[in-house]
Amino acid sequence: MEPVVEWDVGRVIRWFSQNGFPGYDGTLKEHSIDGEVLINLDHESLKDLGIRALGKRLLVLKSIYFLKLQHDIPITSDSYVPQTVDVEPDYVHGSSHQRKHRRQTEENISRLMEEVTTLSSEMNQIRADMQRIY
Repeated sequence: MEPVVEWDVGRVIRWFSQNGFPGYDGTLKEHSIDGEVLINLDHESLKDLGIRALGKRLLVLKSIYFLKLQHDIPITSDSYVPQTVDVEPDYVHGSSHQRKHRRQTEENISRLMEEVTTLSSEMNQIRADMQRIY
């Protein structure tokens, strides 16, 4: 799995879409939101990106929080922590075996999400090809 801090803008756009936030492609490109910037977004910066709805900003920040955990990025006092998560969840202090298992599971989920996106794109292409034939 490619470290989030090495993601380019295109990979961030895919992550936004895969996590239920499509339609920000142009804005993410315009503001050069790469992986390093993504993990540092906060309420104000999301407003600057045009995400005005508080609920949507909270969902994006929650997704970023879990992305940070997935990539072993430290949760600092400035980081958004969802209210539905203990400030210091058990797995943050879990054994290295637990952390490794969690990381492997999250990598598998990430890989599967990318495969689903690829398959969906291929199915759309097949559908378009079939419509041209019939």
